[in-house]
Amino acid sequence: MKFANKHKIFLIGLPCSGKTSVGKLLSPQIQIPFLDLDEEIEKKEKKTVPEIFKIYGENFFREIEANVLQEIIQNKTAYILSCGGGTPLFFENMKRMKENGITIYLETSWEDIAVRLWRKKEQRPLIESITEHNFKNSIEQKFSYRILVYETADIIIHTDHKEKKTVADEIASTFLTLI
Repeated sequence: MKFANKHKIFLIGLPCSGKTSVGKLLSPQIQIPFLDLDEEIEKKEKKTVPEIFKIYGENFFREIEANVLQEIIQNKTAYILSCGGGTPLFFENMKRMKENGITIYLETSWEDIAVRLWRKKEQRPLIESITEHNFKNSIEQKFSYRILVYETADIIIHTDHKEKKTVADEIASTFLTLI
C-alpha cells in the first residue's frame, strides 16, 4: 500500500464503534497525537455537537465538520483523528482523508452498535427520537448506507468481541508495518 502521509490516521466507523476510545489507546503506542474531530468542532464553535445540531441543523454541522477536517489536514503534520460517524459521507471528506493519510474502518456489528448507542442516545441528535421498540433495526436502516463508504477505507479492523486495547494493539502492529 502506498500512502501520501503515513503519520495521519483517520479512524472511521459507525457511531459508538470505539473510534475515540481506540484512538486514545493507540496514541501513546505509536507516539502520534490523538485528536477527536467532534471535540475540535466544539472548541471552534463553542457549542456541543448536539447544540449545533439543535440550533443550526445537520447541514450546517456537516459544513463546519468539513471545514475543521480540512484545517486539521492542512495544519497538522501527524495525528490520529477520530472522525464522526458521518464525516466520510459528506463534501468528499473520505477522498480527502485517503489522499492525506491512512483511513481505518472500525467494523462493528449492528448488535454491538445498538447496545452502545442505546446507552448514549440522548447525546446523539440523529437517533434521539428512536424508541426502544425495534431499535437495532431502526439504526441499521438509518445508517446502513454508510457501510459502502466505510468499506473503501485503506484498512478494515473487525472489533466484535475484542477489548478496545486489543483493537488498538492490532492497529499499532499494522501501522508499524507501513512505516
